[in-house]
Amino acid sequence: MHYFHAGKRLPGWLIPLVIFLVILTVFLYGTGTVSGRNIAREKESLQNALSRDITDCYAYTGRYPESLDQIRSRYGLSYDESLFFVDYRVVGANLRPTVVVLERRDAK
Repeated sequence: MHYFHAGKRLPGWLIPLVIFLVILTVFLYGTGTVSGRNIAREKESLQNALSRDITDCYAYTGRYPESLDQIRSRYGLSYDESLFFVDYRVVGANLRPTVVVLERRDAK
């Protein structure tokens, strides 16, 4: 089957190829969008787990965790370090630590 355009003959394989490329583009865009949403959910989950573990530590011991490693060992915190960087800073003995969860740029 051949298609005609402005008096010129187009190869029969061109239309199916264009359709395939459009479908592939839509699929890849959708996959990237879903992946981005999943990473956002994982980040939120990690932030919630950190907050909960810091609060639990203070409730049980009367002190905030001294380090991220302490939270990992005592409360079993685990996360994908290739996806996220956690900046955990102790401000003072009786002050809640500051915690920032950053998505690594090379994670996608």
